[in-house]
Amino acid sequence: MNNTWDRDVDVLVVGTGAAGLTAAITAAAWGSRTLVVESMPEWGGSTAGGGGEAWLPTNPLSRQAGRDGPPKDGSPVAGPPAAGPPKGDSPKGDSPEKALAYLAAVVGDAGPASSPERRRAFVLTAPEAFTFLADLGVRWTLNRDHPDFYPDRVGGMTGRAVEVRPFDPRDLGPWASNGRLDAVFPLPVRADDVRLIARAAANRDELVRGARVLGRTAWDLARGRHLVSGGAALSASLMTIVLSQCTEVLLSTPLRGFELDRDRRAVTGAILAGPDGRLIRVRVRRGIVLAAGGFARNTSWRLKYHGIPGYSSAADGDTGDVIALAEDIGARLTLMEDAWWGASLALPDGYAFSVFERSLPFSIMVDADGSRFVNESASSVDVGRAMLADRNANPSWLVTDARHHHRYRNSATSGGEGRLRAAGLAHSAGTVEDLAIAIEVDPARLRATVARFNAFARAGVDRDFGRGNNVSDNYYGDPLVGPNPNLGPLEKAPYSAFLMVPGDRGTKGGLLTDTDGRVLDLDGQSITGLYAAGNTAASVMGPADPGPGSAVGAAIVFGYRAARHAAARDR
Repeated sequence: MNNTWDRDVDVLVVGTGAAGLTAAITAAAWGSRTLVVESMPEWGGSTAGGGGEAWLPTNPLSRQAGRDGPPKDGSPVAGPPAAGPPKGDSPKGDSPEKALAYLAAVVGDAGPASSPERRRAFVLTAPEAFTFLADLGVRWTLNRDHPDFYPDRVGGMTGRAVEVRPFDPRDLGPWASNGRLDAVFPLPVRADDVRLIARAAANRDELVRGARVLGRTAWDLARGRHLVSGGAALSASLMTIVLSQCTEVLLSTPLRGFELDRDRRAVTGAILAGPDGRLIRVRVRRGIVLAAGGFARNTSWRLKYHGIPGYSSAADGDTGDVIALAEDIGARLTLMEDAWWGASLALPDGYAFSVFERSLPFSIMVDADGSRFVNESASSVDVGRAMLADRNANPSWLVTDARHHHRYRNSATSGGEGRLRAAGLAHSAGTVEDLAIAIEVDPARLRATVARFNAFARAGVDRDFGRGNNVSDNYYGDPLVGPNPNLGPLEKAPYSAFLMVPGDRGTKGGLLTDTDGRVLDLDGQSITGLYAAGNTAASVMGPADPGPGSAVGAAIVFGYRAARHAAARDR
């Protein structure tokens, strides 16, 4: 224990993603002198670079407007449901009982991080955290048409995800220039806008909607406003509150270690490294909340726990250093083998996490044998896990025909298709057989795969993988294509193929915590004064991804619970 301190605070928050900023806001609101530190020169973490949706079941908006059954935009459900008769539209909305039943069905018994107690804490606290932030100025809006990823499971429904309305970063003053506010969306769009803009070329109504978005953007720019959306809007909204509370935020200031009491049973302080490399010892009277992300950018850990180097879309600061420091003082790690998986399109300079490209009609994913291996429209986690389970599917190819190319947006080609071809990451050909030769798969096998899929597309039912059989699949489909909005025969040349890898939006494994975010040791006892949330903590969702924004929703809830518990501790 060191008796010489450079700083003295009640609560120290490490990280500036959704978990860290929510924790900082909560601690300050509960009367704690709070300090926030971020290892990178920019704040926002992986949250700022993400889509910005937060899956917060039983929030006040979903209680009122959430529903069972198909979305109100009329997107069809193709084929038979997974189980039972089709569900009708229900006005009853969400409830804790429904959300808990859904999590039990989707997550199940997946280990201590997703215990029934932690799932219950998440569900019961989600509306409280939502309202707490709304009262302080966060402008939530419901994504009323975005379904849970397993809508046919018990308790599944549409309309649990929320996001923040487009935000004017000028409200941040000078802090706008050092945040990750341009990491994803160049336009002030909502999550629903993204899928509609992706298929705007094929749908007149959606083309009009996209034009309106562009018109609003031009009008805002003419008035000197450059609104941000998605994860950037959420991050900016939270940071605005942090700054309004006069909480100090230090960038380029990583955590280097902990100070412990004489018995080494409680954390009493932290050792930081300032931008100049000088060590700063901080006395922390109530608690340290670790919210610095996972280990997506730690190649050695990725190889150790996942068997791949990692093809991540997480922030560069997602290195796992904070997790390792906590492990060094006895913290237990769990769920390290898992991540927020998904299929990513390979680019010359990185990876583009794929959401809609693989789900839209006139496309399939094939492995190195030229065979399909997954429902391409399934949740990102399920598709990514399927790629890892099939040794021939890492990497895979997204195969499309000319209609997919002309009708829909493709994230891989936004920077120019020529550079992809030059790097060997994309190929085109006049026939399926010639495309197979270009991507080095058996031409006869790929032709047979396409022919079988085309028969399914014409019939409207994917008898191999059930693609398009529920409203979650349909969400990123094309409602103008029938009889199944996710299927469309590949029969119009030229044909194209784009390389795909098992990417991720961050890792799921980390520090085991209890219902209040307290870090647990190897004996299951809490380490006094140490908390974790976000991807630094093992996910309450276990290996599953229940709905859009599950990682962000859990980050907000447990950042809130952790800071609230820490702030209530005696000095």
